[in-house]
Amino acid sequence: MTATASVASAVAQAVGRSGAAEPQKPAASFSPNDRSSDGSYRVREIMADYDLDAISPREVDELADRLHASGACDFKDLMKLWTMGERFHSYLQDAMSEHPGADIAFDGTRKCNLRAIADAQLNFARRSGDPTEAWEEFISFIDELQDAGRAAPDGTLGASSAQRGRLVEAAIQNSAGTA
Repeated sequence: MTATASVASAVAQAVGRSGAAEPQKPAASFSPNDRSSDGSYRVREIMADYDLDAISPREVDELADRLHASGACDFKDLMKLWTMGERFHSYLQDAMSEHPGADIAFDGTRKCNLRAIADAQLNFARRSGDPTEAWEEFISFIDELQDAGRAAPDGTLGASSAQRGRLVEAAIQNSAGTA
């Protein structure tokens, strides 16, 4: 079994424990700037309740379940989001408990910055020479979600998460180069 298939299987098992509702229709990409899109409206409505700069793994599960039930997001994007949630981490803890000395402390209520975690994973992949496309796509998805949550009811945005993210990434790369 490949690593990707193994992660997909673990996500499916963890998500299966959630009791998440089936999507209303086949998933479709959304655009937070598309005021006419029903999916974009649903995502903006859901994201109004979340701040990805300060979100707990438990809230990540709730968010991913709500986005899945709305049918407004691609399942592949949601899979990566679910891997940031409490259910998936609990599943990993259960799996790791079989290995002596692999004690992983985890608090599903502790807030974290999802974008910063994804940026760190992207930078680690770059330094390791690993593929970065999946992390880059996930960061774009996070930015779109965050922008949707910050959008006014008419869908207009201020400074985008992508713009802020590029500044953060540049600062991280600069600090890594000077270390």
